[in-house]
Amino acid sequence: MRLVINYQQHSKEIEIRGHTTASCLYLHVQTLFQIQNFMLVSKARKIQNKGESLTQLQITDGSAVFVILLCKSHHVENKLQKELKEGREQYQKQFKTNQTMQEAWRFVTQNWDFDMF
Repeated sequence: MRLVINYQQHSKEIEIRGHTTASCLYLHVQTLFQIQNFMLVSKARKIQNKGESLTQLQITDGSAVFVILLCKSHHVENKLQKELKEGREQYQKQFKTNQTMQEAWRFVTQNWDFDMF
């Protein structure tokens, strides 16, 4: 599945794979765009990706909309939490000097909810 993110006059395409969608997609978005303030755009909605049940969240920095996909399947929750922890550690090493990005990462991990539906 491919996701196109439009930001001002730029367009970036990101490939979404496997169960690491939330952490991988978030890291990709952070490396592509500088996001200042996050706000929820729309309520979470359920979508299908190669048979997986995913939760889609849309967030914005006031000028662009970013989409984050969260896997909802309970049987992969532990795997996802482990990958999120590893992704967060890797992310913090890579972007440890940028406070805004760290705050944005906290927004994502604090809003990780497997019981939205």
